[in-house]
Amino acid sequence: MPDRDPRETPAQSEADSLENIWADVLGTRPESDEARLIRTLGAPHPGTLTFATSTGRVLVQIDPNGKVKLGEGVTADEAAEEFWTAMALKRQGMEERLLHLGACEAMLQRVARADIAYEQAALRARAEDATEEVKFREELQRRNLEAAVHQLIEFSRGLLLRPGFPAEGTPPTT
Repeated sequence: MPDRDPRETPAQSEADSLENIWADVLGTRPESDEARLIRTLGAPHPGTLTFATSTGRVLVQIDPNGKVKLGEGVTADEAAEEFWTAMALKRQGMEERLLHLGACEAMLQRVARADIAYEQAALRARAEDATEEVKFREELQRRNLEAAVHQLIEFSRGLLLRPGFPAEGTPPTT
């Protein structure tokens, strides 16, 4: 058994030992894209913006000071075409997401307004001198709030049914 470092506590030694055992049990872990790019391309300057293909081929790097460096064998036209093609593909999904975001904002505002109106109506209805009309208006405000919440729930259920939406955590349909 190798000599232990006298500064090392028994807990550190045990943790290192367990870490090595788990590494043997789990086997080699797949390398992350970030680790692979750093290994193959070297660590970029902090803040460097790098455009690369999915295979790790660097198209262009832009340093924080504005210096532009094209990848090996890459022309400016090729880098621009790859960039704008990727942006066009991202835009397709972005337009739909922006529409959904606008709808979500509108529904959340409707729920907030309905909640405030219901709270105010409920306070008036709890007063000792509340008339039947005031109590009826409270009931209307409660139903309005329920309708707004239900609309939000139905919208979110519709989002789950979108093609390409991850099925993880999705409750089973009955």
